[in-house]
Amino acid sequence: MAKLYFLPRSALKARAFALRFAWALEGAVVSVTFWLLRRMPLPKAQRFGARFFRWLGPRTPVAGKLLRNLAIIHPDADLPALRKEAESSFAALGQAVAELAHSDQICADPERFCEFVIDPASAPVLSDPKAPAVLITAHVGPWTYTNLIAAWGQFPLSILYAPESNPRVRAAFLRLRSALPVTLIPRDNSMRGLLRALGQGQKVGLASDVRLDSGAALPFFGHPMLTNTVPGRLALRANCPLIPLRAERLGPGRFRITAEAPLDPGLAHQPMEDRVQHLAVQVLQTYERWIRQAPSEWMAMARRWPKALELEALARAAARDHAA
Repeated sequence: MAKLYFLPRSALKARAFALRFAWALEGAVVSVTFWLLRRMPLPKAQRFGARFFRWLGPRTPVAGKLLRNLAIIHPDADLPALRKEAESSFAALGQAVAELAHSDQICADPERFCEFVIDPASAPVLSDPKAPAVLITAHVGPWTYTNLIAAWGQFPLSILYAPESNPRVRAAFLRLRSALPVTLIPRDNSMRGLLRALGQGQKVGLASDVRLDSGAALPFFGHPMLTNTVPGRLALRANCPLIPLRAERLGPGRFRITAEAPLDPGLAHQPMEDRVQHLAVQVLQTYERWIRQAPSEWMAMARRWPKALELEALARAAARDHAA
């Protein structure tokens, strides 16, 4: 993950103490922000978070990455339209931060804040606390609260997460994530722990829309992207279903958690790698459908495609702006 979130990257070029100072400054800002958000009612915190991040986001180092990603998913947009979409994306991130600040309140009474929509094909597995399953989601909308499916089904859930590089930010986020009804498994060297949980009849969860430095190059919004094939590999090795989970905002302080039908695992006689890729393609198609329905809700603030492709898409958007 990024070593710095909203401070200039030039801070990394100084001595080690400069990085420690930058981490301390970022940690202080994050802690104060969470402190303020927790003292507001959830709907007010969502509005404040959206306004604050709509202002802050375009001034951070990740703004350029977001614009490039949006240029990929909106190939016909000009630069002003992309900038407006980026502001909406940062506002959605601000809402997500506000919602995380209220995680203890939301997780203590999920039926008050959430409605659950369960596909009939997934209901038997999600209603059985001893049936293993791989649950996947993308960083779309209030994705953190897909984990409340564990409270709905009353089953143990282990989720994969990437610890924040900044130790002060990491501590703040872990305190808030501790309210979730899950066991957190750090991303590094996690395959064994995930397989162990599945072997014990548990369910595991991953947000798998991030780009990897290696993996299968599969189409995503019409362009090859190095794709995480771990969810499908886990499901096939554990002989269990792969179920997409989506979280949506219904209004201030209200969410919908949807469990879709399990993805098609392919035919048992097919080679394992063919079945893994078959599942990975379906995962990307599912995420693309969600993102097309709510593009500003996708947290596309890290690189997903080759940088040259992203820069080319952004250059075309700028050219359309000049031609208008």
